[in-house]
Amino acid sequence: MYQSIRSDTVEKEIISNVNKAKASKPRNSYYDEVMAVIKLTWEKYPCASKTGLINALCFHYHEKVSRNTLSNWVSKSGMQPDRPKKYLSFELVFPK
Repeated sequence: MYQSIRSDTVEKEIISNVNKAKASKPRNSYYDEVMAVIKLTWEKYPCASKTGLINALCFHYHEKVSRNTLSNWVSKSGMQPDRPKKYLSFELVFPK
């Protein structure tokens, strides 16, 4: 009897942890693609501004991802390079 209760508790805990992991991820289907574009763009153009990048992404993903969502993703990612002395023009870089 104790074995059954213990295995039920362990099973519930495992299921709970899996559900927590799923819930903590962004649900937007474009998340992985957008994050890859942000990463590649800042690797190639480290002097690109955050605002310019968000504007370009808003234009490209029009009505698919909101400006606020993009801003949150960029802020939470920690990928933003250090502020350059001067911001330069850039183009979005897409994964191949």
